[in-house]
Amino acid sequence: MGKRNAVSGNARTPLPKPIKFPLGKIVITPGAATEIDSDEITAALRRHQGGDWGNLDPRERNCNEKALKAAGWLLSSYVDPVGGERFLVITQPNRTVTTVMIPNEFGDM
Repeated sequence: MGKRNAVSGNARTPLPKPIKFPLGKIVITPGAATEIDSDEITAALRRHQGGDWGNLDPRERNCNEKALKAAGWLLSSYVDPVGGERFLVITQPNRTVTTVMIPNEFGDM
């Protein structure tokens, strides 16, 4: 029997991973709001909060695991399957703000 969503009973929707940290206020930059499908942003935020860092190399993943314990920056990288655009999810060390952005907006923060 497949995993069931606790609310809807839908056998195709897996239960979310346990939350590893708070996201705080969520900020979506203009580029991400324009280029990334909103459902994909929601899914990415859930993945990020559950410790699924997306398309990061092992060194970056290791940095995130250390940052969970030492209150450092948390970074995830995903690709929107609808438009193919790469985007980032970044949570500040104090866990008060999480930003969704496309890479070329990084310098605008």
